[in-house]
Amino acid sequence: VYQNLGVLACRRGDYPQALEVLAKAREIFAFLGNAFERGLNFFQLALAHASVGRFAKAEEYWRSGLAQGETSPEFLQRQEKIGLWLSLLQDGKPPPEARPEAVPSEAEAPTWDLEAQLLRLNLRRDPGDRETARRLLGEIYQRLPDPLKISFEDRADYRHWVLGEPPNASPSEKESLPMDILQRLTAITTELLGSNNLDQVLVKLMDAAMELSKADRGFLVIRNPQSPGPIPGYEIKVARNVSKEMIEKQDSSISLSAIREAMQGGEALVTDNALQDSRFETAESVHQLELKSILALPLKGTKGVIGALYLDHRYETNMFRGTDLNVLQMFANQSALALQKAQMIEDLEIANAKLSETVEEQAGELTVLKREVEDQRHKLTFEYKDIV
Repeated sequence: VYQNLGVLACRRGDYPQALEVLAKAREIFAFLGNAFERGLNFFQLALAHASVGRFAKAEEYWRSGLAQGETSPEFLQRQEKIGLWLSLLQDGKPPPEARPEAVPSEAEAPTWDLEAQLLRLNLRRDPGDRETARRLLGEIYQRLPDPLKISFEDRADYRHWVLGEPPNASPSEKESLPMDILQRLTAITTELLGSNNLDQVLVKLMDAAMELSKADRGFLVIRNPQSPGPIPGYEIKVARNVSKEMIEKQDSSISLSAIREAMQGGEALVTDNALQDSRFETAESVHQLELKSILALPLKGTKGVIGALYLDHRYETNMFRGTDLNVLQMFANQSALALQKAQMIEDLEIANAKLSETVEEQAGELTVLKREVEDQRHKLTFEYKDIV
């Protein structure tokens, strides 16, 4: 979430905010992130610093991003793009170790580098470029992942070229609404990451999911290899407005089926109206409970799916679509990190407790052995005197 907020703040031209939230993302990635996430974070920090004229700091973060050693095609493509942006911000001076051929000419810019073309127009601010800028913005929007589309109209260049606002104008209250949603999501994520107690994290996670989704019912399952329950290898840990016993009964099999499908596929399962969904025609529980909206979200950690969230509503259709679904998917991703962190700390505490117990046992055994050695030494001394 912090990384996404930083990207959005850069696009709005709010670089102090971008630097603040990107720094928070860096702290989280240092503990839980992988090379891909850390590298992109460093590159985005480099771009934010360069945008406010701190080129030495930008170069430092650029080198840190390269040092991550990530070689995936997506990462290298983003590396080229951000390297180009940095080059333009530094008046044509290429960033450290960037490939010169990645900087296209004005007339022959590659079609994939729409942002670079738009950046040139933003720097020039020529009113005659309005139609070209609008076309580029439209193409960029189509290529964005869904979570970033919800705040696209907050971009400073969108407000300038499409809405006709001055370059430094602030978005209206209506336009800033998506940012309010992301800020609420950030607050929830911060609260989750701030707790190291696994049980507390599970409760907070479930309550936050109910709050964000406005669902009628919900429950959370977590991976537990020893669990023989209705979903072998997974355990129902927390539920809201439905009992664990009811979930495990046959009349709630649709809930468990949705969870299984979401975890196996690694993607959200969503239906707008379960009563009219052909996938649930034979599910008695759907008709008995008159379920309308259903959502099953997998919680994906660094080592695969570690659990899932199930949410439903009996009275409203289309509960989990559009912006709501994007926000909930982002929440699920951040929740998986918080859950994984709490599980790691719990595992460490258990391991430390076992180690302390073992050390105490060994210390006791050493004390006994020491006494036995002392007794034998005294006994041998006494026998030697008798011999003499």
